[in-house]
Amino acid sequence: MDERHWEATTYTALGANFNELGRYADAAASARHALRMEDNSDGKVKKSGTADYVLGRALVHLGDFTAAFAHLHRSLEIIADEFSRGYALTYLGSAYLRVGDIDNAVRTSRRAVEHCRGVGHRLGEATSLNDLGAALYASGDVEEARKAWQSALAVLEELGHPDAETVRTHLNTLDDGTTSGPGATG
Repeated sequence: MDERHWEATTYTALGANFNELGRYADAAASARHALRMEDNSDGKVKKSGTADYVLGRALVHLGDFTAAFAHLHRSLEIIADEFSRGYALTYLGSAYLRVGDIDNAVRTSRRAVEHCRGVGHRLGEATSLNDLGAALYASGDVEEARKAWQSALAVLEELGHPDAETVRTHLNTLDDGTTSGPGATG
């Protein structure tokens, strides 16, 4: 692997970090830079699909759903890393939920859960379960949403992850009978 590969990988990682910080315009810019490097590399930089799902996630938050879905689907076509595939499925499910396509949100989130569980990616499994809970809640299936969130909470508590508090809040919302439902994390 050459220097250009590592530079593209760094821009992709930077984009992922910007997504986590809620800096979606910066995330999109970094991921686009990584994709340009991959496209201009004369085959020296392997297209991993990761920059596509990082960009897709950022574009969902920026409201550019058409481009977001294109990048998320493209990432699933080329991604080889199984952990990254789980994240791509998770973000795709979250994107469907954000545009109100509840059936695809539930279906894709279930695929993400099963995929992450199958490869032993516990944090990815918990994230996907959280998003599955949100999609099920949006579909009106409150009891299945509760089960998904309880499973997510169990994994997050086992991992000692701070997102456990967010999932606990979702469950408390159900218990309180609050009508404004929790949303997906993607």
